[in-house]
Amino acid sequence: MEKKEMHHTDKETKTKCWFGWISPDGQTFPCDYHGHFNLAKKLAGTLGVHDDRPMRNPELLLEQYGWVKVTKDPFGPAEKLRSAILASRMYITRTQAKTLADLGFDQNHDYLDLVEMSEMRWAV
Repeated sequence: MEKKEMHHTDKETKTKCWFGWISPDGQTFPCDYHGHFNLAKKLAGTLGVHDDRPMRNPELLLEQYGWVKVTKDPFGPAEKLRSAILASRMYITRTQAKTLADLGFDQNHDYLDLVEMSEMRWAV
Protein backbone atom coordinates (compact mmCIF):
# COMPACT_ATOMS: atom_id res chain seq x y z
CA MET A 1 0.00 0.00 0.00
CA GLU A 2 1.43 3.35 -1.03
CA LYS A 3 1.46 6.16 1.51
CA LYS A 4 -0.28 9.37 0.50
CA GLU A 5 1.17 12.74 1.45
CA MET A 6 -1.30 14.41 3.81
CA HIS A 7 0.69 17.49 4.81
CA HIS A 8 -1.71 20.43 5.19
CA THR A 9 0.07 23.48 6.55
CA ASP A 10 -1.39 26.95 6.36
CA LYS A 11 1.04 29.41 7.94
CA GLU A 12 -1.51 32.20 7.41
CA THR A 13 -3.88 30.55 9.90
CA LYS A 14 -3.55 32.62 13.07
CA THR A 15 -6.69 32.06 15.07
CA LYS A 16 -7.80 31.00 18.52
CA CYS A 17 -10.16 28.52 16.82
CA TRP A 18 -7.79 26.33 14.85
CA PHE A 19 -8.65 22.62 15.15
CA GLY A 20 -6.65 19.62 14.03
CA TRP A 21 -3.53 17.54 14.64
CA ILE A 22 0.15 18.50 14.79
CA SER A 23 2.75 15.80 14.12
CA PRO A 24 5.93 15.56 16.21
CA ASP A 25 7.82 17.20 13.33
CA GLY A 26 5.44 20.19 13.31
CA GLN A 27 3.25 19.41 10.30
CA THR A 28 -0.32 20.62 10.69
CA PHE A 29 -3.41 18.66 9.67
CA PRO A 30 -6.50 20.82 10.15
CA CYS A 31 -10.02 19.50 10.55
CA ASP A 32 -13.36 20.86 11.63
CA TYR A 33 -14.46 20.73 15.25
CA HIS A 34 -15.94 17.21 14.97
CA GLY A 35 -13.37 15.86 12.50
CA HIS A 36 -10.55 14.69 14.79
CA PHE A 37 -11.53 11.01 14.87
CA ASN A 38 -11.88 10.58 11.10
CA LEU A 39 -8.68 12.51 10.42
CA ALA A 40 -6.84 10.46 13.06
CA LYS A 41 -8.01 7.31 11.31
CA LYS A 42 -6.51 8.53 8.02
CA LEU A 43 -3.29 9.71 9.66
CA ALA A 44 -2.84 6.42 11.51
CA GLY A 45 -1.94 4.87 8.16
CA THR A 46 1.20 7.03 8.14
CA LEU A 47 2.22 5.22 11.33
CA GLY A 48 1.99 1.81 9.70
CA VAL A 49 -1.54 1.03 10.89
CA HIS A 50 -3.55 -0.02 7.88
CA ASP A 51 -7.30 -0.16 7.25
CA ASP A 52 -7.26 -3.97 7.29
CA ARG A 53 -6.26 -3.96 10.97
CA PRO A 54 -8.92 -3.08 13.53
CA MET A 55 -8.28 0.24 15.21
CA ARG A 56 -10.32 1.01 18.31
CA ASN A 57 -9.09 4.52 19.01
CA PRO A 58 -7.01 6.22 16.32
CA GLU A 59 -6.87 9.45 18.36
CA LEU A 60 -5.19 7.65 21.25
CA LEU A 61 -2.79 6.00 18.79
CA LEU A 62 -1.67 9.40 17.43
CA GLU A 63 -1.28 10.75 20.97
CA GLN A 64 0.87 7.75 21.92
CA TYR A 65 3.14 8.57 18.95
CA GLY A 66 3.56 12.15 20.20
CA TRP A 67 0.97 13.97 18.09
CA VAL A 68 -0.77 17.02 19.56
CA LYS A 69 -4.54 17.44 19.30
CA VAL A 70 -5.98 20.93 19.11
CA THR A 71 -9.69 20.88 19.89
CA LYS A 72 -12.44 22.90 21.58
CA ASP A 73 -11.60 24.09 25.06
CA PRO A 74 -13.86 21.96 27.30
CA PHE A 75 -13.57 24.53 30.09
CA GLY A 76 -14.26 27.57 27.93
CA PRO A 77 -17.59 29.37 27.92
CA ALA A 78 -20.23 27.60 25.84
CA GLU A 79 -20.95 30.71 23.76
CA LYS A 80 -17.29 31.10 22.72
CA LEU A 81 -15.40 28.65 20.57
CA ARG A 82 -11.79 28.49 21.81
CA SER A 83 -9.11 25.94 21.15
CA ALA A 84 -7.37 23.74 23.70
CA ILE A 85 -4.05 21.96 23.17
CA LEU A 86 -3.95 18.32 24.26
CA ALA A 87 -0.76 16.29 24.59
CA SER A 88 -1.07 12.86 26.17
CA ARG A 89 2.25 12.90 28.01
CA MET A 90 2.24 16.63 28.80
CA TYR A 91 5.17 17.00 26.42
CA ILE A 92 5.53 18.67 23.03
CA THR A 93 8.52 18.81 20.73
CA ARG A 94 10.33 22.08 20.10
CA THR A 95 9.01 21.95 16.52
CA GLN A 96 5.42 21.49 17.72
CA ALA A 97 5.91 24.48 20.03
CA LYS A 98 7.10 26.60 17.09
CA THR A 99 4.15 25.48 14.95
CA LEU A 100 1.70 26.29 17.75
CA ALA A 101 3.30 29.73 18.15
CA ASP A 102 3.05 30.28 14.37
CA LEU A 103 -0.66 29.42 14.62
CA GLY A 104 -1.14 32.12 17.26
CA PHE A 105 -1.15 30.00 20.43
CA ASP A 106 1.95 31.58 22.00
CA GLN A 107 -0.14 33.31 24.71
CA ASN A 108 -2.46 30.33 25.30
CA HIS A 109 -2.23 28.92 28.86
CA ASP A 110 -2.08 25.30 27.60
CA TYR A 111 0.80 26.25 25.31
CA LEU A 112 2.74 28.06 28.02
CA ASP A 113 2.34 25.13 30.45
CA LEU A 114 3.40 22.56 27.84
CA VAL A 115 6.45 24.58 26.81
CA GLU A 116 7.52 25.00 30.42
CA MET A 117 7.23 21.25 31.07
CA SER A 118 8.91 20.34 27.77
CA GLU A 119 11.91 22.70 27.83
CA MET A 120 13.96 20.47 30.13
CA ARG A 121 13.66 17.57 27.68
CA TRP A 122 14.65 19.83 24.75
CA ALA A 123 17.97 20.57 26.44
CA VAL A 124 18.95 16.89 26.50
